[in-house]
Amino acid sequence: MTNFQLISDNLKEEKIEFEILWIGQSELFYKGIESTLIDKYWQFLLLNDGSLTKQLQLLKNKKIKRKLLEESPINFTTSFISYLTQPIKIPIIQRNIFLYSNEVEPLIYATSWWSENTINSFFLDKEQPIWSNLAQLKIEFYRDLRKILLINSKSLEKQFNKKGPFWSRYYLIWYNNFPITIIFEIFSPIIKV
Repeated sequence: MTNFQLISDNLKEEKIEFEILWIGQSELFYKGIESTLIDKYWQFLLLNDGSLTKQLQLLKNKKIKRKLLEESPINFTTSFISYLTQPIKIPIIQRNIFLYSNEVEPLIYATSWWSENTINSFFLDKEQPIWSNLAQLKIEFYRDLRKILLINSKSLEKQFNKKGPFWSRYYLIWYNNFPITIIFEIFSPIIKV
């Protein structure tokens, strides 16, 4: 079972089921993706290693807000725990959120996994998105993009109030040569409007 399959299976347990239509591997991230598959706008958002929160604020000309859906210790399969604990120390906290520019339609659905021992070190204000917190800390970090995916999800079509497919990605964030979190993000098509 691949690492991404473990993440996918975990999200199904969270009632975010999806069908993978296309997967881009890391070798594409440096040379770009064919414009017949993905336009430059989406490439910029998905491949950019800057602050997604800041990019969304610029695109929407509004402050980006976070809605916490759930934050709890994980209780998953042995194989998923095994995958997460390679980069992230146990015990592990899972956070599920939406990012909004208004209170109506979410722009992003994201799930992240953090070590319980370090999560509070990186969240000065849990009401703010991750990138806002990291910026407040004035720390250098590295986003290690692992995969870009095109997916269909009936459950997210309802949440986003838009038909799929949806672009998504998953990556690790590194700080001082240590991974601090794994993040999986799914983008609403409304971002481009």
